[in-house]
Amino acid sequence: AAQSGAAPPSGRRGAGAVPGSSTTAPAAAMSGARLSESDKALLAEKGLGFLVDTIEQTQRDADRAFVIHAAALVFLMQCGFAMLTVGCVRTKNTKYILLKNLLDACAAALSFWTVGYGFAYGIAGGGNPFIGNALFFLIGFPKTEYVLWFFQFAFAA
Repeated sequence: AAQSGAAPPSGRRGAGAVPGSSTTAPAAAMSGARLSESDKALLAEKGLGFLVDTIEQTQRDADRAFVIHAAALVFLMQCGFAMLTVGCVRTKNTKYILLKNLLDACAAALSFWTVGYGFAYGIAGGGNPFIGNALFFLIGFPKTEYVLWFFQFAFAA
């Protein structure tokens, strides 16, 4: 147990920091428990070193599946908001309200793809520490990180 007055572990950057991670990008959200070097050495010692890559890939895939599932649940909240809105209008306006909600989600996707992600997570450089100025239209965005874009979009919609 930690003693009161004990110094925090070195390398801690705040409440949202991922232990053992030096990155602060959204990719840090998917860097959970990984095989330690001692675990890798133990597997290699037992002749199972070939499983290290498979285990790590399985962990990454499970992380991505969880994030996609969570994003889908958040995005499906749009259906609940649509039903709430439909319940507040007259029957003749139901189709209009549902179309409006659908177009809102489409407009949110386009705007978040074009500028939203770049403003929120683009590299803040060029004398502007407040807002990002890269990754517009997801140009230069790593293909393996589209899951994180979808997760953030679900909240933006």
